[in-house]
Amino acid sequence: MSTKQTSDNSLLLTDLPRYIYGTTRLGDEKIPFADRVNVARAAMRAVDWFHTSHTYGNALQVLRAAFDQDRTRVPKLIVKIGWSRAMRASFHQRTSSRCSRHQYSSARSTC
Repeated sequence: MSTKQTSDNSLLLTDLPRYIYGTTRLGDEKIPFADRVNVARAAMRAVDWFHTSHTYGNALQVLRAAFDQDRTRVPKLIVKIGWSRAMRASFHQRTSSRCSRHQYSSARSTC
């Protein structure tokens, strides 16, 4: 007896919330760093999911600063990294020191 698997794409990603904070502007260096950290902290209180990328200026550094200020509110992350070797190496380089010092829970991120 075989079980038939459905490929209903409407069920994919159904666990995502209605709102996900996009971090593009956190990388805008025209805005003072401390102000961007404060925006990130406010977003951490408001939503449980963030979307980010290493291509958003220094948004990852801003997130790091905000996460370091309140480890209990680190959101789940969707990270756009691309698929080329250079992109993967860049992502690894930008995150490896953070992950070695501060291991996030496996439910929130993998290091």
